[in-house]
Amino acid sequence: MFVEHLSDFYRSILQYRDDDLILLKEEFSIMDNYIFLLKQRFGSSIVFDISDTGTEQYFYYSSDIAVIIGECSKT
Repeated sequence: MFVEHLSDFYRSILQYRDDDLILLKEEFSIMDNYIFLLKQRFGSSIVFDISDTGTEQYFYYSSDIAVIIGECSKT
């Protein structure tokens, strides 16, 4: 299970690395894999509550949310 989420996360990063913008809904899908990996590392000491309702039409900078979540998990 861990390896599947890890490979899905890296595959997505490679797929969108040259794109400036990505659908926010797709970015949240990528983050689901990343959050799974963080939960495996930190267990119940890390909690996320992300709602992706209404994100079908919005674009966001590719991988920015991953950087934000990664920085938050370091503190």
